[in-house]
Amino acid sequence: MSKPKLGRKYGSYLNGEKLFRKYWTDMGTARSYDALIRFCISEGDVNPVTGKPPNRMSVSKSMWRWAVRKENFDVGYELVNTAMRDEGKFMSKDEWREFLYDKIGMAYQY
Repeated sequence: MSKPKLGRKYGSYLNGEKLFRKYWTDMGTARSYDALIRFCISEGDVNPVTGKPPNRMSVSKSMWRWAVRKENFDVGYELVNTAMRDEGKFMSKDEWREFLYDKIGMAYQY
């Protein structure tokens, strides 16, 4: 009997909101998916089927899937805009929407 795949049918073992918040609020200008992977490993977030740590694609998909959901639009905008404001930048809601449109393809690619 083969091991079941996690995917959509079984749900993700990663918390997209936690990763998104870590990426935009705690990492400052040193944001990277590799740092998120190290964070996941330190939190014990490994694939329960394979026992392997997450890779860059699973981390990025998880956080952006959370962000592109309609109910998370305003929360994501505030987190990103606060982080960008600290770097001397500003993003309008329309720019944020366009930014998310670019991420949708990557977040839901098979």
